[in-house]
Amino acid sequence: MITHYKAVTIAVAGALALGLAACNKPALQTGSTNPSVTAAPVDRPAPGAAIAAEPLADAPFEKVPLYDEELVIVAAKGHAIKSPKDARPNVALAFETGCPYRLRLEDWFAHSGEMPERIIEITSYHAMLGCVVAGMGISLLPRMVLSTFPEAQLLSLHRLPPGLDRAMTVMMWRKGALSPKVRALRDVLVQHAGTNKVKGRRRTNGK
Repeated sequence: MITHYKAVTIAVAGALALGLAACNKPALQTGSTNPSVTAAPVDRPAPGAAIAAEPLADAPFEKVPLYDEELVIVAAKGHAIKSPKDARPNVALAFETGCPYRLRLEDWFAHSGEMPERIIEITSYHAMLGCVVAGMGISLLPRMVLSTFPEAQLLSLHRLPPGLDRAMTVMMWRKGALSPKVRALRDVLVQHAGTNKVKGRRRTNGK
């Protein structure tokens, strides 16, 4: 997919921000490269687009849906979880404040009248899953992330209730700021998302 995009446009740098919606949105709105609002180095161009999971607060953005992701609770192997009361230790492993997956995890606790005793902030999926394997706590992640984790057999997965178990990942950009680079990236991502949907339907139908 990325190879295809590079063939479409060589000037990739600065076109896309990958990370938390809470961090990327101010950068898109203002065009700022201040490191307090975006992860990009200060000498890099401001991102023209961002990829983030919903829910996203209303803002002056245009967006296109890409992937409808299944979200699951992840715990150490052998840890049976039906509700937040089953979490032992009662510790949540999550990204920083503003992450949509963290918000879902907090909502899952709140729906049962519970709150985690601690929230440990971690900066990468693999580090987070490693901490889950070690029994440090539980997390909430897209199921597809587990396909890239080499020790997935040491984890247990637990379904979320309807309303918390799906998240749409979107690409967004400022209204009226659809540059040729951002348009090219949008087209590639939409095509890739459509191809994956077709493959998913074929697997479901056994073809």
